[in-house]
Amino acid sequence: MKDDQTLNTLRIFVKVVNVFNGTPYEWDKKEKCLRLSSNLKKRICVSLAKWNIWIYLAYLIVCLAGEILGAGHVDFVVVIWLLIWILYYVWSAISFRNAQVSCSIVTALFKGMKTLFAEMAAKYPQQFSNKPAFLTYNILQMQIMAVLWILASLVVAFSSMFLVIPLKPQYISSQFEKGIQNPLVFAGFILLEIYSKASTGLVSGTDALHILVPINCNSSIRHKIHDFRTLNVLVASFNHSVTKELLSFLCYWGPGGFVLIAGFATIRFHGEVNIFEYAPFPLAVLNCSIVLFLVLFSTSTVGKVSEKLLNSINQQSPMSGRRKTILRQMKSLKTFGVEAGSIKVIERIVILKILYVISDILTTCLVTFPKEAVFS
Repeated sequence: MKDDQTLNTLRIFVKVVNVFNGTPYEWDKKEKCLRLSSNLKKRICVSLAKWNIWIYLAYLIVCLAGEILGAGHVDFVVVIWLLIWILYYVWSAISFRNAQVSCSIVTALFKGMKTLFAEMAAKYPQQFSNKPAFLTYNILQMQIMAVLWILASLVVAFSSMFLVIPLKPQYISSQFEKGIQNPLVFAGFILLEIYSKASTGLVSGTDALHILVPINCNSSIRHKIHDFRTLNVLVASFNHSVTKELLSFLCYWGPGGFVLIAGFATIRFHGEVNIFEYAPFPLAVLNCSIVLFLVLFSTSTVGKVSEKLLNSINQQSPMSGRRKTILRQMKSLKTFGVEAGSIKVIERIVILKILYVISDILTTCLVTFPKEAVFS
């Protein structure tokens, strides 16, 4: 965020999520930051992305109800895929609503973070020497590249799977079994599925634009109090830029739900379905585990750094002269962090709690539905 290399990584990311122009954001080349776009072509593409999400989501819910409530044996493979796709489109629907509601706040937060890094780099040059975390890449770049990898791998895997099983109930093409025999009709459905899955995934990718990187600072106590308050305002803006539904989804039941469902399928469907239908399951477990870790680790780090900075301020004795004023200011400071639902500050212990819940539910599902019952 504080150098041209990082900004270039963010520019590429914004270009990628706008391949289908399905998000309200674009990159400002002159200012080198995020901005909103309101041209007619953009509005039409955003509307198409919105209707694609809701129409396909409604279709999947109807299919799931028909599969579960219908007479005869329930096909567990179909049910699992319908649950995965429903969760996939629900994620995009929540992300889309967040982008529409909070887009102006997100762009302002982006500019504020960029300005803050510039100010901090000038104030603390030694701490902001931009040391790479891996090779020549810093932590923010690695996070963005991880999201890009997840988007690319999921889109490729899901699109390839459609070519093998186009008549499965989770695809609209299954309702046109006779028409799909025509190569032109089949090619049309291929384009439809690629657009639907890719645009939906890219809408979810906009969640990564809610950038917040914690900052450590060592200076005099008055400067620390000023920096603490500045960061407090920035984190409050971040909390305001994300809807409660989205942050709760990302931190708890979103990626965690994918890991649970895909984990069950990875174990139960091993050797029972073809490789193209099976491969997305372990891939989804890996990618969604990475998403869960990135979200929880980055959000919990904010509260940890806040607590560390506050302890540093309290341990540092104010100089004489304005001692009483500084003491009053110190007493008014409180720790801050990223909020998710009713939780005011996300802590790192949440990572272990969520992993425990996922493993517990997964074990219960595996015991309840043994392979004999699933493929009887």
